[in-house]
Parts: sequence; structure tokens; C-alpha cells
Amino acid sequence: GQSFQQQGIEPPAFAAGADNPDLGPVAVGVLRLEYHYPPLAGDIDSEDSYGYKIIFKQVDGLTFEMAQSGKMTKPVEKNMEKAIIWLEKQGVVGITGDCGFMMAFQVFVRRRAKCPVFMSSMLQAPMLVASHDKDSKFALCTANSNTLGPNLEWLLTECGVEVNVDQFILVGLQDVPGFDAVANGEAVDPYIVQPGIVARLKKLQEEEPELDAILLECTELPHYADALRAETGLPVFDAITLVDYFHSSSADNPNFGQSFQQQGIEPPAFAAGADNPDLGPVAVGVLRLEYHYPPLAGDIDSEDSYGYKIIFKQVDGLTFEMAQSGKMTKPVEKNMEKAIIWLEKQGVVGITGDCGFMMAFQVFVRRRAKCPVFMSSMLQAPMLVASHDKDSKFALCTANSNTLGPNLEWLLTECGVEVNVDQFILVGLQDVPGFDAVANGEAVDPYIVQPGIVARLKKLQEEEPELDAILLECTELPHYADALRAETGLPVFDAITLVDYFHSSSADNPNFGQSFQ
Repeated sequence: GQSFQQQGIEPPAFAAGADNPDLGPVAVGVLRLEYHYPPLAGDIDSEDSYGYKIIFKQVDGLTFEMAQSGKMTKPVEKNMEKAIIWLEKQGVVGITGDCGFMMAFQVFVRRRAKCPVFMSSMLQAPMLVASHDKDSKFALCTANSNTLGPNLEWLLTECGVEVNVDQFILVGLQDVPGFDAVANGEAVDPYIVQPGIVARLKKLQEEEPELDAILLECTELPHYADALRAETGLPVFDAITLVDYFHSSSADNPNFGQSFQQQGIEPPAFAAGADNPDLGPVAVGVLRLEYHYPPLAGDIDSEDSYGYKIIFKQVDGLTFEMAQSGKMTKPVEKNMEKAIIWLEKQGVVGITGDCGFMMAFQVFVRRRAKCPVFMSSMLQAPMLVASHDKDSKFALCTANSNTLGPNLEWLLTECGVEVNVDQFILVGLQDVPGFDAVANGEAVDPYIVQPGIVARLKKLQEEEPELDAILLECTELPHYADALRAETGLPVFDAITLVDYFHSSSADNPNFGQSFQ
């Protein structure tokens, strides 16, 4: 993609891709069509699109035409099953596909895989909807709108993606000069294609004032994501932001927590946090409670939790107790509005909160903000559900289950998060030795608390054989995510995977594309 956040690089400068000899042990698997072409960096079929290990496996007999039709023959189904088994034997932490039309096979694959399955970038649709006001519009860019259009609503519903399709504007790129090479399996010239794609989206932006984000469905489109970010100023979500997101849920976070995938470091080794003097221009805003404590690296309130710029803004009068109650007084509502306006004036590309209970204010904030709003890690719930089989269970860890439990279903529904709550097992950590410091606003000792949290989740894993992932609701819990990944072998989603995800949709991808930041 187009690099747009690196000083001294004139666009369009097309990066050659990630150059990292040590890609780590965590790999994502890609099911490939029997369809070959020379991919650009940014394409899901290019190893240069990632900063980690990718394992490809072709599904023999699965043609591009078959993917477009959404139906496999019986022999191809058997080949798909064999490919899934082979990838899981390689230890992949997730499985995706190399064509957006493979969304039609999402249910087929997730029924046969133990790991998360995300066959199309369209699985991100619920995150876009939940993080924006109900009047927002999103551009859904595809290589062929004539093929995708008639099947769009069915595809999303079939895969458990519950969204209002009317919020998505289908943008077919089949007529963009030079892009016909995609359908012909030929090399695409980005210098010819990119101006046409950018022009198409800028025109749409003029026609649709409520256009708030771009979702690229075709797996060959991420190469142009940086150019679109630069020229439209909108967040862009694609196959790479999706794969990066799921990879992060199983990989060792380099900024904090227990190191478990770095040679020579014996757990528990607690990293001091990110140390990067040049954090770039793209910042995320954090609305803070009037509640102060010494945060650990990994906590959403610690600058050491990120590799990019964070801007904090306290909402005067918003106490921890008020957040737990889910109701603000009128004066606090006015202070919240002022804080939102202030953050957007600083140019933040997204707004979150520093307490999981602020999920209750998701609708309030997103109605007043232009940028994406993601006030709680629970916004990730639809991604977990859509990427696993319907029998899967997920641990939802909270600082206080007595407070969250009675309001959980209402909170999710109110915020537009449509999931089966019965798939989530609420795990209250209020009784874990040392964790009472959270409620008391005191410093938490991770060496005391971490063993108790790990033990609680390992016990649940023994009791629930269908437990497939962990979602940490409390914003103080990400510090322990790496330990949970190491000890349970399960993917862990938290406030940091959420903030990192939305940041990536507006930041210059370092591995490919036109430099613009």
C-alpha cells in the first residue's frame, strides 16, 4: 500500500514488503484457490503483506468461478477438508481464504476447524456498524459488484454477520482501468489502477456525506488501502487488517506482559512497555474516568501499552461508580460532550474508554463523534462468534461479574452487538487474590494476581471442552493476556487488540503500499 505516515517518502512509493527473517512461531493459514497470478505486496497471497509467518494451502479443484458461485462439488469439499486438517496440523492460529468470495465457505470451514476462521474481510462489518452511528454509511469495495451484489445479504446472514445491509454502499471496481487483470489472472499495474480506485472513492465521498469508512472485500485491494486513507481521510478495513487482528490475539504482545514466544526469556518476564520515540501522527483518544491508579503496562491507561500515540481526556465527574451504574448525570453528559469535541479537535482517529463498564456510553459517544467509537472490548464479541462454530464457548472475563452479569445482554443489544449471549461464560475475577486492588484504585501486583487469573481460566478450560477463546472485558486485564495465551493455548482478545485494530485502519501500513505519513 501507499506509505503515508513516514516522513521523507514521496508518494507513490511502493514498498517491497515486510523484510523480517525472524517471523516468530505464530502462523496464520490461507486456503488458496486453484488460481495463480503475480500478487502485489498487500495482496493476501503475498508473503510481503505480513510481518509474521503465513502458511498457504491450495484447495485442489477450487476455481475462481466456483468461489463466485458459492458452491463446491463433493470432490472439492473433500479437498477443502483435507486442506483444513493439514493447516491445523501445521499449528496455524487461524484460517482465512485468498478470495473474498470464499465468504460463502465460512460456515463450512468453521464447522471443521478448531481455530478461528475468517474467510472474508466482510466479517469486519459488525465492528464498523457498532462503532459508528446508525446513520453512517460504509463503502464496500469489490472486484465485481455484479457477482457479489445479488448474494450480499444472504452471505452475511448465512455466516452469522448481523448488520443492516442498507448501511453498505456496494462499489464495483470491475470498470476501473487496468483492474480487469484481476479477473484475467494477470499482473496488475498499481500505477495505472490506483488513480482510478482513488478517484472512484473520492467521488463517492462527495456524493455521500455520511460515508464514514471503507471496507475492501477483494483480497487484492489492500495494496491500495494506504492511498485511500491518504486521499479520503477515512479509515480503511481490509483482508490484512482482519488477518493482523486475529494473529494479534494469539501472538506475544511485544510491548507488555509475560514473554512466551521470545527465545531466551523465561516466563514470567514482564516487559516494561513500548519504547518508541517516534510514535507517528495517528493517535487514538481515550475518555478517562475521574479515577486514578498506577496502571501496569498493558492497561489501557498506560502509554506503555501502545506503539503509537495516545491522547487521554478525563471526563470530569464521571466516577467508577457512575460507569458501573451505566447512567450519567446531565452535568457529566455535558462534560462528556466537551471531551469528545476536544479529542476530535486533536485529530484522533478513534475514541475508546478506560473502563469496560463504559460500554453503556457507546451509543452516547458514537452519536456525537465522527470517528469510530469503541468504548469497550465487548465490541469484539461478533468477531468471535462469526469466526467460530455455533457450539463454541467464549470466556468473558470481568473485574466484577456481579455488576456486569445482570446488564450484559442489555449492554450488547443496546450497542448494536447482535450475538447469542449463551455462548459467553461470564468469569468474575473479583475473588482472585490481589485483584481487589482494582476496585480500591490501588497498585496491582502482577506476580500475585497473574497466577490466580491463569488458574481460574485453566480450570474453566478443563470444565468446558468447547471453550475456544477468551475475551477480557476489564481494561486492566490485557497485562495478563500473554500469560493466558501461553498457558491455555487459546486466542485472547482484549481492549488492546481492539484499539490496535482500529488504529491500523487509519495508520500507514509499514509492510507495503504508498508512503503518506
